[in-house]
Amino acid sequence: MDAEYSEWVIIGLGLMSLITVLYQYLRSRKRKIPLSAQNDVKAKRLWQCDPQAYQRKFGDIDRQLQANLEKNPKDEGT
Repeated sequence: MDAEYSEWVIIGLGLMSLITVLYQYLRSRKRKIPLSAQNDVKAKRLWQCDPQAYQRKFGDIDRQLQANLEKNPKDEGT
């Protein structure tokens, strides 16, 4: 009886951990990564952990990059 109970506890903990990891993965896929954080690991980690600190540090750079992209869009068809 005790062995069955411990098996169910282990299965339950395993399922909870898998659900948590899957939820975090899906949540991170939905969020759009800012331009500065796309190629910089430290900036991406800062954006994931503390978005407000990221905005204070890289917000101006992101706005400049976005303005440059809007000003000079790439020609995709030609």
